[in-house]
Amino acid sequence: MYEIFLIALVVSLLFIAFTRIYPGGIIVPGYLILFVDQPLRLLGTLLASVVIWLLYRLASRWLILFGQRRFVFFILLSALISYAVSALLPQWYPEATEIRIIGWIIPGLIANNFEKQGVWKTIASMVGIVAVLFVVVSLLPRNNRLVPEKMEAARIMDHTLDVMENRLIGPEWSGITTTLGDLESKRTSLNPNLAALMVHLLDKAGVRKGDTIALGSSGSFPGLLIASLSAARSMNLCVRPVISIGSSTYGANDPDFTIWDLYLELLNKHIIDYKPVAISWGGEDDTGSEFNPEIRTRIKASVDSLGIPLIEEKNLVKNRAMRDSLYFQGRPGSIQAFINTGGGYANLGTSTSILDLRPGLVKRVPRAGPEQQGMIHSMISQGIPVIHLLNLKGLARKYGLPWNPLSRPEISKHSVQFTGKWKNLGS
Repeated sequence: MYEIFLIALVVSLLFIAFTRIYPGGIIVPGYLILFVDQPLRLLGTLLASVVIWLLYRLASRWLILFGQRRFVFFILLSALISYAVSALLPQWYPEATEIRIIGWIIPGLIANNFEKQGVWKTIASMVGIVAVLFVVVSLLPRNNRLVPEKMEAARIMDHTLDVMENRLIGPEWSGITTTLGDLESKRTSLNPNLAALMVHLLDKAGVRKGDTIALGSSGSFPGLLIASLSAARSMNLCVRPVISIGSSTYGANDPDFTIWDLYLELLNKHIIDYKPVAISWGGEDDTGSEFNPEIRTRIKASVDSLGIPLIEEKNLVKNRAMRDSLYFQGRPGSIQAFINTGGGYANLGTSTSILDLRPGLVKRVPRAGPEQQGMIHSMISQGIPVIHLLNLKGLARKYGLPWNPLSRPEISKHSVQFTGKWKNLGS
């Protein structure tokens, strides 16, 4: 992403220096090139720019707008219109989800240049610079590693989503709901290309065919659990999962179809064959003390019948030690990566600094006292890379995944190219 912005900035500055014409603004081409594969979004941004410019022309009949005032007017109007489109258009016209606006200030910058140097001159310069950037960026190296494995992982997840028959979005509240979540994040997690992204991240972490990884998954994002397991299957990995029952709103918080019920179904349908090394309650202190007693009784009986350990340790240090023992099974160094999905107490720990941890591959973690550290801290301290999956919006933004898709995204060789340099940065 940074390479594209740097190239776009240099090209824009050179163009301005030689022609005295602004291509919509110094930073505008850098944003437009990220969305060159989304013509409706480019069109929506251009239309918003025209509307802002026309509203300025109308307002200038009664208001004194020039210099700094004019610029501030354009930016404020741009932010208001961008917010209105993102908040209201999907409700009024759901089919128009692709007609969105790029950023909050980009239309205002373009409209400002419409007024300063003319509409057609601005549009022509923008198109010209974006065309040059398209050629330059297309020459940048792409990451073509493990494309077959990425495609297979995405297809496994796609098949699994079909099998689950739309049961992966739970109710807002139930007897096992632990925290607030948002529906948009849960929809975003049901993208088969997330499984391909997991292959990409595991590869970046140094995981290779036949390696063993640890997985800590709460019930908050069943889609992320499926994505992780699909990636592991496509890479022929050994997985040691610990599944926590608690879930935030709209996750696997249906008492009749918890994350444990989902996992059992994946096993029974032979979609996966990784038996959990343990189950925990999740929720407050990882004890599930706030859960409905009937739900606890049913789940405990199911877990006991399969002989799977049930972690019920309230003390975080002891809880972490138990998980370490279950993951490593007496063989230090046997784990090549740790995947965390959701915001489980035992995985994140209790230090508020962990909330600043960015999504994706993590090799360093904010400091925390021994009594506050979770499994993420423990793995990092042992030199084991962590793939942290909690902030879905940040993850989607970083890797160009569609946010809150109303239909399931398609799988293609293009959609699994997570280079961090091209198409997958813009959505």
